[in-house]
Amino acid sequence: MKNNDAITFRGEKLAIAGAAVKEGSKLPAFQLINTEMKEITDQTYAGKTLIVCVVPSVDTPVCSVELKRFNTDAASLGETVVLAVSRDLPFAQKRWCH
Repeated sequence: MKNNDAITFRGEKLAIAGAAVKEGSKLPAFQLINTEMKEITDQTYAGKTLIVCVVPSVDTPVCSVELKRFNTDAASLGETVVLAVSRDLPFAQKRWCH
């Protein structure tokens, strides 16, 4: 993100923690719980092309539309693994998937 760029919500500037992700950068180590209540990590996808789509909640209209569109577009990527991450509990994520 350039220094003069700003993210706003209802006209108010938001403070952003951390540095912007750069295209092609290495994914940091992570631990998540999937919809089957099993732990997955960055090592689960070692050696695979992985795209991570992060949203606040699958239960918000904008995030739901974003993920549906993302999944539709990602279907043409072949062997690429697409991982959708949200702050929702695994039960809500599983419900959204069905």
